[in-house]
Amino acid sequence: MSVLVPRSIAINAFTGPIPKEIGLLNKLTVLSFGHNNFTGSLPPELGNLVVLEQAYINSCGALSGEIPSSFSNLKKLQTLWAMDNNFTGKLPDFIGNWTSMTDL
Repeated sequence: MSVLVPRSIAINAFTGPIPKEIGLLNKLTVLSFGHNNFTGSLPPELGNLVVLEQAYINSCGALSGEIPSSFSNLKKLQTLWAMDNNFTGKLPDFIGNWTSMTDL
């Protein structure tokens, strides 16, 4: 896929784990799948989305675990909404390297 225009799969009733194959969409700048019923943890492959600017992963039901260390690659990230999930652990130190971040 050469170019993917930003769209949203938010506010649906999707279930199960987030597909790791989303990490192959390396031109993706907006990732919006909040308000679904995903389970499991965030796939580390999402850290391959190095041009990602906005990530909306809020209110996904039973998402859990820690933020993957591969997210340190998301240096262009400006917005991250991750509220209303079951994430654990501490905020990773690498978020200090997200110098483009304006909305966390």
